[in-house]
Amino acid sequence: MPRDIICLMRILVDALPKFIRNSKEFFNLAKFLFNLPEELFSFRDKYKRGLIKNLDIYYDQNSNVSIDRISNRTDINSLHISIIKKFFLKRKNIKILDVGCGTGFLIECLNKKIVSSEFVGIDFNPPINKSISINKNANNNDIQFISCDINSKLLEFRDNDFDIVLCTHVLEHLSNSKELIFQMRRIVSEALIIICPLEKEYKWGMNFHINFFPSNDRFVKFLIQDQDQIPKYKTFQRLGDSMYIERYK
Repeated sequence: MPRDIICLMRILVDALPKFIRNSKEFFNLAKFLFNLPEELFSFRDKYKRGLIKNLDIYYDQNSNVSIDRISNRTDINSLHISIIKKFFLKRKNIKILDVGCGTGFLIECLNKKIVSSEFVGIDFNPPINKSISINKNANNNDIQFISCDINSKLLEFRDNDFDIVLCTHVLEHLSNSKELIFQMRRIVSEALIIICPLEKEYKWGMNFHINFFPSNDRFVKFLIQDQDQIPKYKTFQRLGDSMYIERYK
């Protein structure tokens, strides 16, 4: 299903009265339509009570509680993809890190726009389930996907190791998202690009999200709250998602 349609569906569902949105009857309807695991109904309550310590099982493709992708290959809506492509237009000789690269969709798109550059994608379940290096392609780019724990891997990179760091639809999944942001800022020299859904926190959802940003203001406040000096940034709110671009040059 196209991502834009899914975004619109989420906006409509979030607009429902709370008693409907939280009900077991509505969950059972969603479970039937989207083949959701029963675990979703109690996941958020269990996590808040400290009963869930390890989230890996929910993203292991072989687990019986993981969720199949509803979007074909990406969680990024078409308007945000267009902004990212324009941001990278005619760039060359840069080093890019995609944190939580998923299917590799974004790297594949940018690979067609950029020349003589280096891409690194890290994820629990990357396109290829081990560290590999793809030979230089027609645009003279190097591409590497690494299967890893994201937070641990970021610690291995040097300060200012990458020109640009991308992190799309990842923060909402991680318990230590503040540390993730700190490390991404440490290793980037030019720009940090983050995308997150602007999602209300209900009793249950059609995902295993644990961080919620019901408005763009709340999302930005979360990103800059620990900064001594407010960074130079722009946001682009589209279809219930927010794109945040922090510039250093």
